[in-house]
Amino acid sequence: IRTYIQDHPSISYILDIHRDSILSDDGWVSPVTELDGRSAAQMMFVVGTDHGGSGHTGWRDNLALAARLQKSLYGECTTLMRSINLRSASFNEQYTPGSLLVEIGSCASTLEEVKTSAERFADHLSKEILG
Repeated sequence: IRTYIQDHPSISYILDIHRDSILSDDGWVSPVTELDGRSAAQMMFVVGTDHGGSGHTGWRDNLALAARLQKSLYGECTTLMRSINLRSASFNEQYTPGSLLVEIGSCASTLEEVKTSAERFADHLSKEILG
């Protein structure tokens, strides 16, 4: 990340895309909702902080971005987003005020569910970036 930012200082957003790993007594859980009549994987923003000693003093900027995106996506579908997860590690989010770790579905989600949600996320992120 540091090399890319050094070589391309205009980079403002860094996304770390994951799938969550949710296990219950009955097996893997796939958090889903309905979006425009299609099954969609629920998403969650994970925001790292400086509480674990990472020195990530700008974490509130990342939280503000997550909150704006969460609100925007919530306005379209109230069940698409899970609660923002604040963590004590930085998750390499300290490099830009536009860094986010995004969990899209889980390891039990289907590719189609994840693609449906990822496309919607991309639409809202592009609106955020373009203003």
